[in-house]
Amino acid sequence: MITVDEFLIKLPLEGGGHSDDSTVGVHVNLPGVLTGGGNVKIQNGGFEGGFDLTLVALSLRVAAQVGVEPVSDSTGRKATAFYLSVEVDFPTPIILGDTGLGIFGLYGLFAMHYMRNLPPQQPGNVYGPDLQWLIDAGGQPQDLFNPNPPSPDLNPGPDPTQNWVPNLGSWGFGVGALLGTRRWFPADDARNVHPDAAGAADHHHRQPDDHRAHRHGRRRH
Repeated sequence: MITVDEFLIKLPLEGGGHSDDSTVGVHVNLPGVLTGGGNVKIQNGGFEGGFDLTLVALSLRVAAQVGVEPVSDSTGRKATAFYLSVEVDFPTPIILGDTGLGIFGLYGLFAMHYMRNLPPQQPGNVYGPDLQWLIDAGGQPQDLFNPNPPSPDLNPGPDPTQNWVPNLGSWGFGVGALLGTRRWFPADDARNVHPDAAGAADHHHRQPDDHRAHRHGRRRH
């Protein structure tokens, strides 16, 4: 079953009725095959959106977010900003030899003319803007937008719903892996997997949740 969760078109009262702001959200539930959802928002001559899907038979989760927006600077230079992030979570870990570690998931991002939406330094805050940004992003540096933004009192910066914002001349690239340990229980020959550490190339960390660092129902509103 495929359902439309959100459908929004904004029409101006003046200017010919042309709409440049619309949102569509879709949920997919095909029993035994596919579950998840996605959304896309069109605005300001560009768009951004994403999907989060699980292949039920394989217990494989794939998520991605993309953004395309026109961007310019004070000198009149113009370009098209592009952002893409992809994450894959495995049903069982890829064991790294005899280290006792396994890879539970991989993710990466590419940002062209996008930069991190860093909050300003707050007096009395022991965290710098970089660490505060990671905390505000929920430990998910690859997410383009933030479904649970901090309150304006905690982050008075521009548009806290965005982890990344267009900025002409800025570039970003990152890769990460969700690592965990594997514990054996010889008494019943059962295996229990506990991801208790996560690492990324940019030294950001992710927190495990329900045996894997899954994120559900991420939507851009």
